[in-house]
Formats: sequence, structure tokens, C-alpha cells
Amino acid sequence: MKKLLLLLFLFSTIVGNVFSQALTDYRSASSGVWSVAATWQKWNGTAWAAAASAPSSTNNVKILSGHTITVSTSGAPCADLVVDAGGKLFANSFTNFYVNVYGDTLMCNGIIGNGATFDGISFNIEGASCRILGSGGSFDASRIRKNLGTNPTTNLSIERDVKLRFCGGRQTQIYNN
Repeated sequence: MKKLLLLLFLFSTIVGNVFSQALTDYRSASSGVWSVAATWQKWNGTAWAAAASAPSSTNNVKILSGHTITVSTSGAPCADLVVDAGGKLFANSFTNFYVNVYGDTLMCNGIIGNGATFDGISFNIEGASCRILGSGGSFDASRIRKNLGTNPTTNLSIERDVKLRFCGGRQTQIYNN
């Protein structure tokens, strides 16, 4: 009986994980640059497969533990964004490079930014509503803003500690462009 229960539990866990993916989901395949297709895998309905391109504004993106993703140009798009514990997203630059988040979730359980060392990672929050949340890890960004006219109004809820750091001088760090 115990073996049967254990098998049922494992099967339900596996089935639950398979069916929770959408055809538009991306995850990191390895450490790399956001805009390079080889950095990503895409869910094909059955399994994770090599992505033919980098994520777009309709793709949910997950950065897995052990992977570091570098944003090297502004406008890196995604729907929802999740950085797993042990994963890292940063720009590694003194220039602001923006990730455009069109979904309703930006979850950081890992590392965003480069701690007390200035990092240009910045976010354009472009969905109708968005929650910045997560537990553990650290979230150090240069800016959070609304930049595009995609949704004239965004309801933004920041539900975790976020440190905004700007390199030199006084600059606005959270604003509606």
C-alpha cells in the first residue's frame, strides 16, 4: 500500500509539472546572453527543446538555479519573469539595459543585479498589472519604470525588498516615462 501511494504521489507530481507548462514558456538552458537563442529552451507541449529564438513579449521566462543570464541590450522582452533560487539575472554594465515585462509577475527568489556593485539591470513594467515578489535572494536594479504605451495604466505592487541603485549623481529611479 505504501509503495502504491508513493507511486501515485510521484506520478501526480510529474503529471502536474508537465501540464503546468504552456507552449509559450521558456527556461534557461545554460548561462548566457538573453538575446541568444542557444541560452534558452522552449516547452514544445511534451518536453523542453532548444529554442529557435530568444523570448518575446508573449513568453514566460524562468531562469533556473545555477544559470546566470546577462542582458546586453535594452528591450529584452518577456511576459512573466521568474528567477529561481540559485539563478542570476544581471547586465554586468554601467549602462542601463531594460527587461520589458509584459506579464503580471516578476518573481525573484535568486539574484537580480550585482549587489552593492552598480549594475545597469533595469525593468520596464508594461502589463496592465504586475507584482514584484519573491522570497530570499536579492533584487538590486538601477531603475523600474513604465516606458511604453502598451497599457496606459499599470497597477504595480512591490511585495519584496528591492534596492534601486544608480551610478553617480541624482537620478530618478522609479517613474512613469
